[in-house]
Amino acid sequence: MEDIDWHKHLRAYGIRVKRLIPIRDWSESRVIRVEGTRCGKPAISYLKWFPRGGDTELAVYNFAGQHASFPAPGATAVMVEGKEWLLLDCADGTLLADIARADTPEAYIATARRMARFHMQAIGDGWTSEMSGLGTLKVRIEALSTSVLKDLRRMVSEGKYHGVNLSLLSLVETASAQLWPELTEDFRSYPDSLIHGDCHYGNLFLTPQDGICLIDWGSASLAPGLMDLAALVDVTLRMDEQDIHEPDVLAAYFDELSQSEREAYGNRDRAWDVCRSVRAFLELEWFATTGDDYGQRVQRELTLLRAFFHI
Repeated sequence: MEDIDWHKHLRAYGIRVKRLIPIRDWSESRVIRVEGTRCGKPAISYLKWFPRGGDTELAVYNFAGQHASFPAPGATAVMVEGKEWLLLDCADGTLLADIARADTPEAYIATARRMARFHMQAIGDGWTSEMSGLGTLKVRIEALSTSVLKDLRRMVSEGKYHGVNLSLLSLVETASAQLWPELTEDFRSYPDSLIHGDCHYGNLFLTPQDGICLIDWGSASLAPGLMDLAALVDVTLRMDEQDIHEPDVLAAYFDELSQSEREAYGNRDRAWDVCRSVRAFLELEWFATTGDDYGQRVQRELTLLRAFFHI
């Protein structure tokens, strides 16, 4: 990232760079905040490179360009030295990560309410049916636990993960074999919406219009909206930077839903355990695919699953 002459490349888009701030520089995701001027006016933009999920993200931004109320900034595909980046207009609002540090837990409670409204809007405005090319999580949920645990067991045996408690892994395998069919049935009964899929405080802006704006749509899919709240809570607790007040955030999300949406989820605590369990398996799936562990996070997800399975 440091070797790219962004000053030169961005001048073609009317941007004069004053400062570049790396937000993420991971092997699978790179994001740069660009501060400067655009067409002579002060402007903030973001550059994002994401080798996997690019087609999904482009589809979402193309859709957003045709729907003014969609919670995503404008985006332009930029080819730089053989790699395609996305040049994102500044999201309308303030990044949740900046607000939450000074205003916890109120910022997360406000976010949960706005997130619930976004999920209902996606259904009400027909975005879930209009947007083509998105995966549907419910289609593959039945086989998720078996395939993930099989890959995980193989990678542990090959010595690719260290610090994984084998007794805990066996416990989760046994419990999953018993509990996953019922969990799958519950998950499929929940109302589908458009979900962002990686809805954490580094991708989410709170807007002055009492809404949200999201970047990094590479994990978008059709799934129960509660999955986005599960992602927000999961990442915040994992980073251990803020006290998110999980029960209050969950209550705020459900309070904002319509009565029919709340009823579709049934027992709120059960639905939360189910969605948190699915989220944990999606994280494990990511690790098994990439071979990365990010500091023994595999062990963390297995520990979470033990709690969600109540074993």
